[in-house]
Amino acid sequence: MGEGKRLKDNDPLWRMAERGELPEGFDGWDMQGRRGRTLAHAAAWQGTLPEGFSRWDLKDDRGYTPAHEAAYRGHLPAGFSRWELVSGDGDTVAHVAAEHSGKMPAGFSRWGLLNARGESVAEVAARHGNEPDGFRLWAVVKAEGGRAEYEAAPCGTAPQGFCRWLLGPEDPEASAGEWEDFDCDD
Repeated sequence: MGEGKRLKDNDPLWRMAERGELPEGFDGWDMQGRRGRTLAHAAAWQGTLPEGFSRWDLKDDRGYTPAHEAAYRGHLPAGFSRWELVSGDGDTVAHVAAEHSGKMPAGFSRWGLLNARGESVAEVAARHGNEPDGFRLWAVVKAEGGRAEYEAAPCGTAPQGFCRWLLGPEDPEASAGEWEDFDCDD
């Protein structure tokens, strides 16, 4: 948990953080309010963290980081790379983004990352209909042996024309290209 200065709920720094009005070079991101929420958490939630912000691992009293807050709302910056940060309930930043905002960057490759419940990012995205257009890695294996396509089916989020229910390699590292030439009408 952060060990910064405790702020009162009405401290003007909260509104400044939420509006992106803190001065350049501000270094008090770990200042906390109730529940250990920091100024960085408030700014991340509103999408007002400055370019180059690097204190992604600050945790509130529930174990959430500013990265989890930004991921929930779709405010992670381009080039964000700390997808593996884990919250107090065992979800990585990637799992939060896959479930809530659905905003994964082009070229995101951490679909097999597991949360504390053994769910892959691919499964969570599929369950919530947040897999990207052209998603091809349906064989990402769940810790208990399930696959992302089985998460998508009951939710109606498998892509139209999906026909690979029992096909494809069981290896979570399998290349998407292995299925490129499969014709569902055969």
